[in-house]
Amino acid sequence: MTKEKNSLYSDNNLRLSVQVSLAGLSFLVADTSNNTIVFFKDYTFESGHSPEEVLEKVKYAYQQNPELNQQFKEVLIIHRNTLFALVPDTLFDESKLSDYVKFSSKIFPTDYLDFDSLDTLEMKNVYVPFTNINNYFFDKYGTFTFQHSNTVFINAVVTSATHTNQTAVYAHFSENCLDVLVTKGKNVLLCNSFSIKTPEDFMYYLLFVAEQLQLNPEEFPLFVTGTISEESPFYEMAYTYVRNVQLLPKKSRLKLDRADADEATFQTHFFLTYH
Repeated sequence: MTKEKNSLYSDNNLRLSVQVSLAGLSFLVADTSNNTIVFFKDYTFESGHSPEEVLEKVKYAYQQNPELNQQFKEVLIIHRNTLFALVPDTLFDESKLSDYVKFSSKIFPTDYLDFDSLDTLEMKNVYVPFTNINNYFFDKYGTFTFQHSNTVFINAVVTSATHTNQTAVYAHFSENCLDVLVTKGKNVLLCNSFSIKTPEDFMYYLLFVAEQLQLNPEEFPLFVTGTISEESPFYEMAYTYVRNVQLLPKKSRLKLDRADADEATFQTHFFLTYH
């Protein structure tokens, strides 16, 4: 396993990206030479699974989808969970990874921890990847790249932020999970993840974050993305309590032409793997 660009050997330009969480999986194969989708498949679980059960779902996906059983020039695995902590570079010590996460998340002594570098922000994202799933992909492909979903989320927001002098709140929805990111210019004030099921859950956590940072819902812009639309009850709830609510524009120019796949899930996958 490696944080660097993987060293898979292939004559094609196929890129495989896989998002993994305890609530679902999604697989996207794209041809980077012409920016076209070769394959997309998503799985949503009715209830939270264990990492061992998720691994069985990954194996099942490979058995059922021959499009996954080919050579790839690049493989990227995105781990989505709430077991992470942001650490400024000035306070970071690689020998103390568990110390950063244990105060905000329940981890075990046997958990393996890793980190992503957010170089432009001079901080690290320390997190617990799904080790058994990483091992599966290592056995299948050799070296590959893996990151935490919030690493990509933060990079995507900060690099494209236009509200340079204003505090802004970003909410990313996916598979009963809410990521909340608060920025001011190119600085991150807060990033946290919450398990949600209802619009009321969403609003509770959003207003709690606003209260902790002393933000006025009448003033800050709220940008939402992921599995949410203007017709969603989550969007309607946000619009009731926050004056300025906007959907982040879709970055994908690729058309999802599959009746059995969810467009919102595809856009979420694209957002977290192609920034």
